[in-house]
Amino acid sequence: MGTIDFRGEEGYTEVHATSAPGDIRTALILVCPESGTAGFGGHSPGALLSVRHNQSPRFEFLAMKNSPTRPARFVASIQERRGSLGISRTVEASAGPGAFDFDVPGGFAKVGPPAPFAGEATYRRPPGKRARWHGDLTVDFPGRSNVRLTGNGTKAGMRRAVLNPSHPFRLR
Repeated sequence: MGTIDFRGEEGYTEVHATSAPGDIRTALILVCPESGTAGFGGHSPGALLSVRHNQSPRFEFLAMKNSPTRPARFVASIQERRGSLGISRTVEASAGPGAFDFDVPGGFAKVGPPAPFAGEATYRRPPGKRARWHGDLTVDFPGRSNVRLTGNGTKAGMRRAVLNPSHPFRLR
C-alpha cells in the first residue's frame, strides 16, 4: 500500500490516488509476446506484426488481428531515459478489419490505425530477401507527440498468430 502522486508532462494528466486498477495483459504482450495468451504458427488465421527500433528513441509497435475478418488492435510503446529516470509510455487503439490487411505467407501487410496514430505503413518480405517496413506512420504519446514508427533503424517481422483464441478481442 502507498500513494500515487503523478503529474504528466505538458499538463497531459495528473493522478492522486492510494490505489489504481490495471490490466497487465498489454504490458505482458509487450514484454513477453509469446506468453500463454497467444497461439502462433501453423494454420492460425490471424497475424502479429511487430516493429522495433532499438536506437534512441527506443520503441515497439504491434499490430494484431485474430483473422482477416476480425477487428485489429494496435499497441505502441516508447522508452527513454532522462538522467537516472526511465520513462515508458504506451498507447493502444482498436479498429475494424480494414485497418490491418495482411497476407502472412505472401509476406505483406498494410496498417492504417486510428488516433492516436496517423498515417499508414507497409510491410513487405519478398522471398529470400530482407523485410521492408516503410510509410508515414506516426503516433502521439502522452508528453511526446509525432513519433515516427518507420524509417532507418526499424526492424519488422510478421507471423501467424491468434491472441487469446478462446476470447477474441472486440471493439469497445
